[in-house]
Amino acid sequence: CFYYHEKNETPFVVSNEYPVIVFDEKKVFGEYVQLALRFGIAKQQLNSKAAGMAKPRVNIQEFLKITIPVPDLKKQKEIVKSWIDAKDLEKQAKRKKEIAIQEITKYILGEEK
Repeated sequence: CFYYHEKNETPFVVSNEYPVIVFDEKKVFGEYVQLALRFGIAKQQLNSKAAGMAKPRVNIQEFLKITIPVPDLKKQKEIVKSWIDAKDLEKQAKRKKEIAIQEITKYILGEEK
């Protein structure tokens, strides 16, 4: 589990069991790190280091060994924007699909002529 707290948002406290990591905002865009840890090589590394039955965890020493590529800030922000745009398109497509299913259902049931 990851929780990323943006600078100007109200913090959400889960448990003092979770370590806090502060990023140098001049080098790393927090949303990029959050995204990078959820996909690709970083996710594979995390999965390989997780231990425990009910809720597998990675201890902080192992977490700090995780390697993720960190491009310049501009590129990090472009990657995050691209991800957000893709998620928005996905939501729009899902909504269009739901509307189409509703229309087809109405037509099949003879509610629309």
